[in-house]
Amino acid sequence: MINKNTLAAVAFSSMAFFSCTTSNNNNNGGPGLMKVNGVHDIQVSMDYSDSMELYVDGMEENVSLAFTGLPDGVQSTISPSSGVPEFSSFARFNSLSAIPGTYDCQLVCQGSKSGKKTYNFQTVVKGAAICGLLTAYNATSNCNANYVENITGIVPTVETAINDIRFQNFGGRGFAVTAKANCNNRTILVPLQSINGSTSISGEGTFTSTGSIQINYVITVNGSSTSCWFTLQRYNL
Repeated sequence: MINKNTLAAVAFSSMAFFSCTTSNNNNNGGPGLMKVNGVHDIQVSMDYSDSMELYVDGMEENVSLAFTGLPDGVQSTISPSSGVPEFSSFARFNSLSAIPGTYDCQLVCQGSKSGKKTYNFQTVVKGAAICGLLTAYNATSNCNANYVENITGIVPTVETAINDIRFQNFGGRGFAVTAKANCNNRTILVPLQSINGSTSISGEGTFTSTGSIQINYVITVNGSSTSCWFTLQRYNL
């Protein structure tokens, strides 16, 4: 005959096994189990960062925190990234050059005793800055001289599109050149354009989520053409 104490022990053993092997989604669990407060949707752009103030509660165990699902071009920091409850952690999110949109993300919490728990949130990337390109750059390599480049936006008109940009010191040559950025495939087109009566420029290139730009172009001066290139790296990454 099984007594009440034996039944209680079996029930407790089953519950403990279940809590250590399943991944909870936004579930505070029972008494003593790990839970995290402070997870919420965030919104970032090139001009705006967001943050979370997290509070971890639960039994005495080692708990690690990490984010998954963040889009390319969104950088996160979390400090501290692990601890023993109760403890607080601060997370900050910055957009380097992420493609605008809404992304499903998770905070993944791993407890040494209570197992894994996930918390869902959304990251909204605003696209006010054109593909994240509007800022200052250093030329890291080029076929001209070392220089500083500034990329600015162009107010859309009938003749220009919303993703038209302007290199203020193209190739370190001291003149402005317009280009078209494609945020979806991270490419830049420099259409053929006359700089003055004797000089013209055309070219193409790519950019990355980490703030680097590579441009290959042809410059023609008084009928003589030269192929050239430059690589830029954004400030303050």
